[in-house]
Amino acid sequence: MKSHRTLYVDGEALPMVLGLRAGERTTAFTVASPRRAPVASWYLRLRDPAAHDPLWGLVRVEIARDGANEARCDLVSRWILAERAPVALPDPRWGAMAYGIRLTEEYLRAITR
Repeated sequence: MKSHRTLYVDGEALPMVLGLRAGERTTAFTVASPRRAPVASWYLRLRDPAAHDPLWGLVRVEIARDGANEARCDLVSRWILAERAPVALPDPRWGAMAYGIRLTEEYLRAITR
């Protein structure tokens, strides 16, 4: 899951992405960079953004482009959605965080200090 330092949508697609409801995702698209291999990516809404800004609860998922068909994207999205609970509190990023990722970050911080 990625941050939103770079949004890969604009124009007419932006309202559609920001309007995703909890559990919905966009179709996959390719993200290419000169520094790494192309990946398949899509936006997935983890939680309802009501009373928050439009990016709240929205994540961008990346997987290897090989084999990244709609069925695979749906499967990965279901795995991520299943990891929304228990809620990763008191992390300020909890709206866009999967529990397993938070536990991994805590473990890595503990062994690198």
